[in-house]
Amino acid sequence: MPVERVARQLTAAVGLIGLICVVAACSSSSSTEDVSVGATSTSAAAQTMTSQVACDKFYAFDLARRANATNGQLADGAQGTQALQDYLDLASRMAVSLDSAVTVGDLSPKAGVNADRIVRQITRVSKAGGDIRDVSGRVDATIGKSADRIERLCVATSHPVPQENLDVRENGS
Repeated sequence: MPVERVARQLTAAVGLIGLICVVAACSSSSSTEDVSVGATSTSAAAQTMTSQVACDKFYAFDLARRANATNGQLADGAQGTQALQDYLDLASRMAVSLDSAVTVGDLSPKAGVNADRIVRQITRVSKAGGDIRDVSGRVDATIGKSADRIERLCVATSHPVPQENLDVRENGS
């Protein structure tokens, strides 16, 4: 198992534990019966919040990916390299969030697999010394297919595509 994946899984687990602790601290009850009901609803709330955050981060990545199609052409060498690094950071944060949602069972493991594939593609371009303009052709097609799969998983778990993303798609970006 690659070190990056293990590190993301550990980060996801720590974030998930923190989220559960925050949600649990927000719900207090006085009787034993209320505690068991509260624990069940807290767990469900944490799972819903986890998938919502994960899908929101995915949609932010998707928006950046679509904007890259036009903005990447305008970047020069230094700007293009920085844009690629920003893109990789956004993809990595998305992958960590999706791994958290997968860990709690809120999203299919396929979400994590596809997020890892996206990060791997962008990392490959970065390690080769490329910039944002090099995320095209076969690399962009692979990222697009994986992103489409993640989107379908988010939509299937009641996290629809935000209007802003739909507007960008409609305008041809």
